Amino acid sequence: MPAGIVDRTGIAVAELSDEQRGLLFDFLASSLSEEGYGRVMDIMAAEAFLSSDRRARRLQWDPQNYWISFYGTPSAGLPWGWQYGGHHLVLNMSVASNKVETLSPSFVGTEPAVFSLNGVDYASMVDMHQAGYAVYSALDAEQRAEADSERVPRDVQTGPGKGGVIPPVIGIRASKLRNEQKTF
Repeated sequence: MPAGIVDRTGIAVAELSDEQRGLLFDFLASSLSEEGYGRVMDIMAAEAFLSSDRRARRLQWDPQNYWISFYGTPSAGLPWGWQYGGHHLVLNMSVASNKVETLSPSFVGTEPAVFSLNGVDYASMVDMHQAGYAVYSALDAEQRAEADSERVPRDVQTGPGKGGVIPPVIGIRASKLRNEQKTF
């Protein structure tokens, strides 16, 4: 959700010095795969693209409006975690015994999906869209009927300020897919 709608915890990128900002991005790059870090940077580029929209000021669409929060004290022996996020991105990583336990829950997205900024073309989610289409195309008619939710939700159904909300399960279970349908 945009910063203009939901309060965030932690410290915003905008509040960091240039040196601290560099350390933050080094931390993210070392915590994520090269592809994952690239996706985060592309999502933030989408935010920069949106920052020229007439609604940007009210909704606070700006790549400076991303936050880092730490839970516990980073330690080789004690559990701790971090969250990084803003509009169209939330990453939560938990660490125990100096090993990543989970990168969940997480949310990644962009709007628009394809855009140009400062002479660079971005399409960071197209691979995910194509993979989803490939899975759908591999379903037979009966599976498609089961997978069809009949309508697209108008908005995010759970998230900040909606703690404990678990939307109804819709779609087809992965266990009902044939092995060749699970390869996408």
